Amino acid sequence: MDQNCIELIGVSKCYQSSSGERWALQEINLKIKQGEFVGIAGRNGSGKTTLARLFNGLILPTAGKVLVNGMDTADRRYLFQIRSQVGMVFQNPDHQIVSPIVEEDIAFGPENLGFPREKVKELVERALKDLGLEKLRNHAPHLLSGGQKQRVAIAAVLAMQPAYLVLDEPTAMLDQQANIQLIRHLKRLRQEYGMTIVLISHHMEDLTFVDRVIVLDKGRIQLDGSPASVFQEINTLERCGLKQPEIVQMADNLRKKGYQVDPDIVNLEQMVEHICRLLKLKV
Repeated sequence: MDQNCIELIGVSKCYQSSSGERWALQEINLKIKQGEFVGIAGRNGSGKTTLARLFNGLILPTAGKVLVNGMDTADRRYLFQIRSQVGMVFQNPDHQIVSPIVEEDIAFGPENLGFPREKVKELVERALKDLGLEKLRNHAPHLLSGGQKQRVAIAAVLAMQPAYLVLDEPTAMLDQQANIQLIRHLKRLRQEYGMTIVLISHHMEDLTFVDRVIVLDKGRIQLDGSPASVFQEINTLERCGLKQPEIVQMADNLRKKGYQVDPDIVNLEQMVEHICRLLKLKV
């Protein structure tokens, strides 16, 4: 058994209501290894949020097992360790911010985990720096913009030093500029620390910088592969209520017109680099 991953084995989740049973997930087999940057896509109701809540034991599967570094989320003896290792960031940061000052909010988690005062200070400083919040340390979170609040929520989770960072629709309430800034911070966290990140979104553009894309629909995994390979499955994406990212559509159109465009190009940065290389070749 792999001790350095989140693994779902035959996982199904059923919700009971007055109208009967609703299966949110069915027969999910999935492994997320440490160091991966994974994107999970799907329309509303596809099972994305249920999957996120299973990762750290917020809910338990109806059938199957969820293992975090070999620990079963159904075993209450491991629940504290699991939740310490799998940090969760949700769509609305107001639901996670608990203190009246940014710096205090980031310190709240490590203080409650029992870290020494100097260690807490070190972790807070690092989180403030990593999320570009140094100038906002003494601000009141409720006065910040949506993008700033979301960065505070992420910093508060990072300060607890989780092995995995799971973000459920973190850009849903952000404008385009705040969205871009948030994705940029996540990329840097991955590059600098090799952190395992699971980014859940129904916006395909958010997932153009990940290593691996998983597409959910009707509670089942429909696609699982590199962004370049998944984004070419146009028929399956459309059936799942999703579209190719705009840059991928542009690259496809250029190829149809006879231009040599690398098939692995899925985001704007890659496209700009590719065009610059082509221009240098022509000079």
